[in-house]
Amino acid sequence: MVEKWYNRFLWVEPIEIAPTKADFALLYTTLITTLFVPYIPINASFFLSLEEVFVGMIAVRLLIKRFFWLDKFVMILMLFASFILLSILINSHRTELREYFELYKIFKIGILYLFSIFLFLGSKKISGIVKFVNVTFVLLVLFNLLHYFNVWHFNENVTILFDSDQRDTLYFGLNSLGLPAAKRMIGTMGNPNNNAILFLLFFAFYQSRLTVLNSKNKSFFMYKLMFFLATLMVLLCQSRTGILIGVVVYIIGLFQRKLTKNVLYELLIIGLAVVLMFIISSNSLHYLANTKLRLQDNSAVMGRWEVAKKLFAMWTEKPIFGYGPNKAYIYGNKISPENEYLFHMWRYGIMGLIFYCLVLWYVLLKFLREKVKMPLYVYVIVVFSFAALTNLPVMNPKFSFIFALVAGFATCQYYIQKCQKNEYVETD
Repeated sequence: MVEKWYNRFLWVEPIEIAPTKADFALLYTTLITTLFVPYIPINASFFLSLEEVFVGMIAVRLLIKRFFWLDKFVMILMLFASFILLSILINSHRTELREYFELYKIFKIGILYLFSIFLFLGSKKISGIVKFVNVTFVLLVLFNLLHYFNVWHFNENVTILFDSDQRDTLYFGLNSLGLPAAKRMIGTMGNPNNNAILFLLFFAFYQSRLTVLNSKNKSFFMYKLMFFLATLMVLLCQSRTGILIGVVVYIIGLFQRKLTKNVLYELLIIGLAVVLMFIISSNSLHYLANTKLRLQDNSAVMGRWEVAKKLFAMWTEKPIFGYGPNKAYIYGNKISPENEYLFHMWRYGIMGLIFYCLVLWYVLLKFLREKVKMPLYVYVIVVFSFAALTNLPVMNPKFSFIFALVAGFATCQYYIQKCQKNEYVETD
């Protein structure tokens, strides 16, 4: 356990309690439901994630274990939730119950963050979770390949369950005119962009393994193979933003190690993945090459730009506290905000944007300031930070679980490094 004088990050000294097999089983079950169980439609505008049930069980488990942890990240979450509540109360939709669901999203991140710390602080071995991630990734690859090639009418019977409006599934491999087009892999996330983010997180994970493991490690070749598959999966999603994020993550990774033959092999792997993508989908080259750089020529970007201009103009009228969640306005006007920074600023004012950025970057900035080696967390936050420019990843019910879990794991590694004089803990 880290001495309290060791850092300024922790405010309340935790009690080290060893997690049981039941605790890890709860974690694995929640992860499986998060990644492999579709949203359950309650009504036309509300879909339930089954993993939310397990979040409640996790909260009860922490209470039973009497595990308490208070650090500055938890305090940021508490302050953010308080400010969201204030923003709701001073706006006109305070009587609508659905407004307060946004508070739950913050509480959920906090609960999962604490549970992650509880698991990894009390367990000296993390090889089990690494193996589980590997198995989960292989299952996701198999699911997506069955979906991509529509084996045994997989899309009509299975994939469509994950697609809330069924549009991406019904038009899979077709353009708006019903003509053959690039296949944009939907997977278990319901749309190609979110599916790309999911595989980018695996891309980040396997790049981190290649960064910290010695090339003579018995698992090094396996991680190269996984890295290749993650790269291919991102490419098959045909998300231009996702591909760009993957390039950024990889370049950042190059700065954390020397240019060796292993890096050259990885570049060859990426090149092979690109070639294989074009072989699998002959329309991919035309789709990617047809990217319009000029704003007025790109209808997708233009649509996002118009929404962004409207929300920004509204924010200038309420710059401090914003409009609150204001779901009646969002749903009533069929607005689809696709920039998480701007969306938080519109909802909760400039303070909401500041709190959101703190939630996203505080732990990372802490690590960078203290020169803590944490490649996985760096890559994951880069993925979330860039994805938030065109999506809403942090507050996505699926991705918020992964975000909180990785943040908790990284925090535990921070304390382990303090105990071991900045030696990074590796696992096979």
